[in-house]
Amino acid sequence: MNSSLVLKIFITLAFFSAAAIAGESGAPVVIDPSIQNYSGLFSQKLVKKYVIGEVIDKRKNAGSDTVGATRTGRFVTSPLLCRPLPTAVMLNSLAGMFRELGVLAEEKSAADFQVDVELLDYTVEEMNKVFSQQIKATVKFRVKVRTAASGALVNQFVIKSEDARSAVDTTPFAVKVTKNAIVAALQNLLDSLVTIQ
Repeated sequence: MNSSLVLKIFITLAFFSAAAIAGESGAPVVIDPSIQNYSGLFSQKLVKKYVIGEVIDKRKNAGSDTVGATRTGRFVTSPLLCRPLPTAVMLNSLAGMFRELGVLAEEKSAADFQVDVELLDYTVEEMNKVFSQQIKATVKFRVKVRTAASGALVNQFVIKSEDARSAVDTTPFAVKVTKNAIVAALQNLLDSLVTIQ
């Protein structure tokens, strides 16, 4: 066998091997981590009334519904899409928490404080291990608390939470870890809000 033929065979095999390792892009996996039931999630109480102001997307990929990727086949990776959008999930989550605590004001005139939110991170990351995978959700946002009447800044907090799960196939746990991270973030926020009552 001549050397140029051997070289061509080697290059062809190397190309197909690299393509197999790189993998294909699969159909998107859509997740909805919206919390359906807030009952019993919070042990602390708030006294003052809160109105929700702006929820601004300040992530690196602001405005996108893509929050990560997950392996859906041996060499297939699919984008993870969050629907509704992450900002909508955060808005609904905050409203759900305040409503459950009985302190959500629908109008600014009925509130003691206004809460503005900047979404900084909202990602779901999957890591492959030797015999399993780990999926981790991260939620991070800045909360600015202002007096509703004057708009004066009272305090601000950066809230970050994570949740992870290991399994042979972690794709089915994408919703669960994201939801857990959101609940933990809300509990952390509540702990911070209690200090300014």
